[in-house]
Amino acid sequence: VSSPQTATSISFDTPLEASIFASTSPWRASMIFKNDQGYQIEGISDEGQYLALVRPITTSTGDLFLADLQSGSVKKINGDEAPSMNGFQDLSSAEKKLYYTTDEGSEFQYVMQYDIATGKKEKLFTAPWDVMYMRLSKQQQYRVIGVNEDGRNKIYLFDQYKLI
Repeated sequence: VSSPQTATSISFDTPLEASIFASTSPWRASMIFKNDQGYQIEGISDEGQYLALVRPITTSTGDLFLADLQSGSVKKINGDEAPSMNGFQDLSSAEKKLYYTTDEGSEFQYVMQYDIATGKKEKLFTAPWDVMYMRLSKQQQYRVIGVNEDGRNKIYLFDQYKLI
């Protein structure tokens, strides 16, 4: 790229370079969230309304928060019953559900589903070992869950919430 002062003075070696520049050139930096509480930003919703945040407390405990970028509110998701490690896993495409892992009240990590509108929490998947991750497919039809079974990775695949 040469002399990027004006659009007429920019030259590209390939069409791909030109398309990348065209798709990013209108981007403008603006603050969407001020992180003055020591959060780790773990994810952002597809529509850009929500940020998933984790605030580490110790090496084995951390709290999960959901920031609503439209209202400016930040809500703690996990409970206060006992210290626990909580980690963001995914957000549904319609920004209705947040999925996270926790070991709250348990020896092992398991998957929770949090309804953003109602605040209702539901235990979604447990195993007698730690759940390492959970991801939704792009169309939300499939869910993959990885479990650490005594050092061996076991993958579970669900189709519309039924194990395949």
